[in-house]
Amino acid sequence: MKMARKSVKEWLIASNGWQRIWFVCSIVCFLYFTVIFPLTESNKGSSFRYEMRWATEREMKNPMCAPYMAIEFSKLIEPEYSTDGSTCYHIHSHRKYSDDKSPITEKIYQQSFDSNEREKWLMFIGMGAFISTLLIAFVYGVGVVISWITKGFNRNEQQ
Repeated sequence: MKMARKSVKEWLIASNGWQRIWFVCSIVCFLYFTVIFPLTESNKGSSFRYEMRWATEREMKNPMCAPYMAIEFSKLIEPEYSTDGSTCYHIHSHRKYSDDKSPITEKIYQQSFDSNEREKWLMFIGMGAFISTLLIAFVYGVGVVISWITKGFNRNEQQ
């Protein structure tokens, strides 16, 4: 038996009320998990990340911090923590926890920061799409099973 392919429009016209509720809820769920969820989750901790960025940028303008940007990392001494940009702590920390510990410039630092922000966004969008797809499929599957069970009861009553 060959099944005819239906367009979304034909499916919506032929669908029952429960399927239409599922369809609308699916769209809302998908939009929530791919738009609102990434916005709320990626902004948690963003004030800390931006404070670190601004502190690092202040240090990069400090001539005393130029060696911390250019010298081989193994030759650097870890400075004391400071928020005013006087000790080069944030530059040192950035290089310490970066993958290659190579010298940095303001442009490289900004590109790294922007890349990390994009990566967080994409990660949360991907997670949201995955979660919403699983949830949508689960709810539809439960609906199919319930429909199958109720059809079995209705068949017995008709006999």
